[in-house]
Amino acid sequence: MIEEDKSVIFLPQLAILLILSFRFLPACNAINASLTYLKIFQPSIDLIYNKKLQLNLHLENNFKNINNVNQIFDKSPDKKEIFLKNVSYKYPNQKEHILKKS
Repeated sequence: MIEEDKSVIFLPQLAILLILSFRFLPACNAINASLTYLKIFQPSIDLIYNKKLQLNLHLENNFKNINNVNQIFDKSPDKKEIFLKNVSYKYPNQKEHILKKS
């Protein structure tokens, strides 16, 4: 009789545990799939992150250069002209220059 009382108490708890485990199974599968995707795409994520760091460094250097150039120019309101000397440009794969040296 003592053992029957233990099994009667244990069976409902076991049933509840099984029902809860079935309820949590989809969530566990989703977590597992997400971790698998992160592991698979880790090299791509690292590449994108490194490119972003390089781009930020490149942009910071360009901003420093622009600030240096701005300090060289005279910012007086009297000057309304910009002169370009020895500048030429043509689009890639084109024969004629858009801008020619002058």
